[in-house]
Amino acid sequence: MLYAQGEYEAEEFVSDHDLKFAVKQMQRSEYIGSAIVCEQASPDICDSIESIEFEASKGALSLPIKSFTFINHYSIDTTQLMSAKNPQINRLIIDAAPGAQVDAVFEGEVTSIFEIPGNEQVIMIKRGAYRMVYGSLTNVNVKVGQWVSSGEKIGEVTDYSNGKMIFEIWKTQQGISKALKVEEWIELGS
Repeated sequence: MLYAQGEYEAEEFVSDHDLKFAVKQMQRSEYIGSAIVCEQASPDICDSIESIEFEASKGALSLPIKSFTFINHYSIDTTQLMSAKNPQINRLIIDAAPGAQVDAVFEGEVTSIFEIPGNEQVIMIKRGAYRMVYGSLTNVNVKVGQWVSSGEKIGEVTDYSNGKMIFEIWKTQQGISKALKVEEWIELGS
């Protein structure tokens, strides 16, 4: 679905270009899913108070980028195309200028920073049972284990992605991670 200056319209993937884009998005999701599984290997138990605080922000989170041209909600059931560990991908793809500042949408602990082939960095910030995933970044200025505040700069949009920044929210419950519908958490008028 496409969000453009408050407008909402459906978009279907039908061309070869769109199919290639869908496969690339699934590959990115595999890397993110692997990082979550890696995190779960540690004996750290999610703090329910932190989860409750994060859940209270549903529908009121700011976007991670202040200036953008449009937002594309990307969602696909990958089980129809390939065998994937994460059968559902839900993310916002935010078009912004390369080098645009990316801010944390909520406070939490930086649990993962990794690179996806193609020189794109991904930051994962944990808040209770929730993970906020920021992709297609460069000039990352946070470290694993660091506590970040809401609105704090964590990096910039890479020019490699043509200014397309990826944002996802995941919830892990009883060892199962699920990508949530980000637009339910974000205040799109922000």
